[in-house]
Amino acid sequence: MKYFYEMNVISLFLCLLPYWYGTYLGETKVGYIRREVDTTAVGYEFSELQHIELNMMGVRRVATSFVVYHTDKGLKINEFTFEFKSEAQHLICEGTVDDKALLLDITTDAGHSDKRVTLSEPLYALTILPFIAIREGNFTDRYLLFDPTTLSVEYATVDINRGDTLELTINFLGTTTRMWVDTTGVVLKEEGPMGVLSKLEPESLAMKLAGETREIMAFAAIPTNVTISHPRRVKYLKAIVKGEFLQDERQSLRGDTLIVRVVEPIPPYRLIEGHTEATPLIQADDPQIKQLARKITRWSINNWSRVQKLVHWVSDYVEDFPTVSVPSAVDVLKWKKGDCNEHAVLFCALARALGIPCEIVAGIVYMQGGFYYHAWNRVYLGRWVDVDPTFDQVLADATHIGLVLGGLEHQAKIMELVGKIKIEILEYKE
Repeated sequence: MKYFYEMNVISLFLCLLPYWYGTYLGETKVGYIRREVDTTAVGYEFSELQHIELNMMGVRRVATSFVVYHTDKGLKINEFTFEFKSEAQHLICEGTVDDKALLLDITTDAGHSDKRVTLSEPLYALTILPFIAIREGNFTDRYLLFDPTTLSVEYATVDINRGDTLELTINFLGTTTRMWVDTTGVVLKEEGPMGVLSKLEPESLAMKLAGETREIMAFAAIPTNVTISHPRRVKYLKAIVKGEFLQDERQSLRGDTLIVRVVEPIPPYRLIEGHTEATPLIQADDPQIKQLARKITRWSINNWSRVQKLVHWVSDYVEDFPTVSVPSAVDVLKWKKGDCNEHAVLFCALARALGIPCEIVAGIVYMQGGFYYHAWNRVYLGRWVDVDPTFDQVLADATHIGLVLGGLEHQAKIMELVGKIKIEILEYKE
């Protein structure tokens, strides 16, 4: 059978039609995708529309994203536009590849920022990989990809097996995606983290969503064997676990036994270098963020006092509100609402604006009889100390179990980790 890419062209038939996919979480349809390919004077145009509807803590949330990539004939990205819309946010990111650098121009309701990313090799996107697979055949290789949902550039490892269809296994941002692709480059089925499945369907069927949306929190819940009456008071937790976990002074793993202890900062609260930089979503250098951080912490006697004031302020300022967004500190500052991700990104920007080393921690926390996804922060004051502005905890309780560190691009990995975790509590102390 002849593959179109062996002739180094995309099928003209493929360029004429949009392709539709239904997106499922378990057995429940939660959204749809539309993909199109077209030719341009210098190469190709790839577009992808995604629509998702989820129930978050009993509240229906809708989000839509649209991305257009313009490539050369070798499928390398020249430029792109990404747009994301939800009830909480409207974000537009435009990117141009220029002289081995990616120039990002990011606009949200709260303002504008830009970023320059040095590129060591050509840039591609996940949507484009099936067409590369048709051209290359069986191989294992890595490609530099741009991910619009995290505004990041990272390497992806791609394994391709050729049969009646091509099967792609893509490891990217700590997650695994599998695609089944026909001989023209059309994706027939795609499996992502947490069991998310997208499959080729007629347009009318793809756009027909379930009457009731899926409760995402319950779907990702991790059951356990013990009921903790007052989880926010727990200072020590010991459990038999299965999965991948962070290990540091607060959280240690011996074999399959995990121990989490609340640790306090060490006077005189010395700082370390790093972990204070601004990013496109953690805008620690934004004048409004810097001025506000100084205002909140005026009259503070030391950095620990500053951290405590920031925790309380963010907890009071940001209304708890289940949200689908690309968390951005300046957006949260304007909107004044959000879930744990929004609390964490705003706190991180404020702390870094004061020169206090700070990171975002993504993991799980005990509440309502089980462990659920959660995000919080840690600051360095003589040692790394976990704080939680969502729960207004200047010392995060010991049911906070960290899985990954870093911004949104690192947190994508948690979707894969949560589904593999098991926890049997042996002991806890208040």
